[in-house]
Amino acid sequence: TLLTSNISKQRWKTLTHTHVKNHWYNSLLTSSLEKSSLSLVNFSVCINFTSHHLWESILPTVKDVRRGCVKALFITDTYMTEVRASKMNKCTPICKLCFITEEDRFHVLWDCPALHSPRIGPVTELKDYICAEFGVSIWSLLSVSSAQLLQLVIDCSLVKLNSTFVFRPKDISVIEEISRRLCFSIHSYRSFLLAKKDVDENSEAMRSSALKVHLSGS
Repeated sequence: TLLTSNISKQRWKTLTHTHVKNHWYNSLLTSSLEKSSLSLVNFSVCINFTSHHLWESILPTVKDVRRGCVKALFITDTYMTEVRASKMNKCTPICKLCFITEEDRFHVLWDCPALHSPRIGPVTELKDYICAEFGVSIWSLLSVSSAQLLQLVIDCSLVKLNSTFVFRPKDISVIEEISRRLCFSIHSYRSFLLAKKDVDENSEAMRSSALKVHLSGS
């Protein structure tokens, strides 16, 4: 063991550093395999404690860091959707904005009609980039599969359309930046709509209560 080995101080520090890195990297990979919420994240890029490309491409500005924090919630599936909230509070998993289907992260990012407005700009930009770099056929293959669309936004480095297709490092950087803006725009607009809905419901409840008091006193 390191404690009983007759080695120099510098060698001991190097070996300790290597063992610690390997331990936590292997622990991270094991967790990613065991937890379904991490199944769409490519942790193999984090070997030797390099940062995931979510953080590698972030600019040193408050706004971009906020975007990265929101995107991190989506890629780890810890963003508070109605499906996630229903597992904790036994409430309905149905989307409170469209009332069409359950609200999971795919519904928030790609499917909810109430969030079309903040989605259209970044999605168009994403489509234009992929079509320009790889052709319309690649976008067509991506857009017909909900799983591929979700993977594209969560972590495009794991997108697999065939045995040879792979995004280049520069593509991953560009797509990551666009998807980060997409996640943040949708999050901001969704938060605004839900807050407005709560205000409207509270106002309606107050009007109903006032009407009942008025009727009971007349």
